[in-house]
Amino acid sequence: MEWALSVCDAAQLSQLAGREESLRPAGEDGFPEDIAFTRLYFGREFCERALPKVDDVMRAVMFCNRYNRKFTLVTPYVTEDGLGKLRDIFASLERYRVGCEVVANDWGVLNLLRDSFPSLLPVLGRLLNKTWRDPRMDSHIHAIPKEDLGLFRTCSLAGPFMRDLLEIFGVDRIEMDNLLQGMDPNLLQWGYLVSLYLPYGVITTGRICVFQSWGLKPEDKFRASPRSCARQCEGKWLTWRETGLFAGPGNPKCRVMQKGN
Repeated sequence: MEWALSVCDAAQLSQLAGREESLRPAGEDGFPEDIAFTRLYFGREFCERALPKVDDVMRAVMFCNRYNRKFTLVTPYVTEDGLGKLRDIFASLERYRVGCEVVANDWGVLNLLRDSFPSLLPVLGRLLNKTWRDPRMDSHIHAIPKEDLGLFRTCSLAGPFMRDLLEIFGVDRIEMDNLLQGMDPNLLQWGYLVSLYLPYGVITTGRICVFQSWGLKPEDKFRASPRSCARQCEGKWLTWRETGLFAGPGNPKCRVMQKGN
């Protein structure tokens, strides 16, 4: 087993220098005391407007080279414009970090890696993993018959057709969230290596962003392709508290954290 630390942007790298041996998941219980992070996950999964610059990616690569860490670049779903930016990033990675991983949350990104950058190792991101992530599951799982619970723990990745497709793209590893309803006990029989995100998971995402719309005129809010973005999500997040929709036995209040879109 390998532990990886997720870093969203290059500004956070300076906070890690000299502390890489002592880092722990801050404020979280239940983690082993002897965690050693041997890999860095760099980038954001949920917005192409937050794609790092080539220089920032290279800064993260140099950090990993200096401290002898493995490197994984995390990429979001993208438009054609974002695909062009990723092409430049991948070209630099291929020159300076041959064999590093790239987490792809877009089928076009997987295709680009296969056709143009075969030295980079593709990983299927969790946004292309369609397991059930509804936060209400924690409150209502008691109502699901045990014989039906397995349906909520699996997805199309367990089937032979998806395995055949991902083999074409050279994918050996898939990414998972720690599902509220539990993991498929046959997960390892799906035929992949598995990465598990802890302690938080993603619920849903989309190209229309609350953060991007803050402070704008009504006619400029909630655009899939906004004229500009102040990237307010980089230093802020929201906490949504719901006492009705998500409420249930043992879960009177559900808190959902929103970072970006």
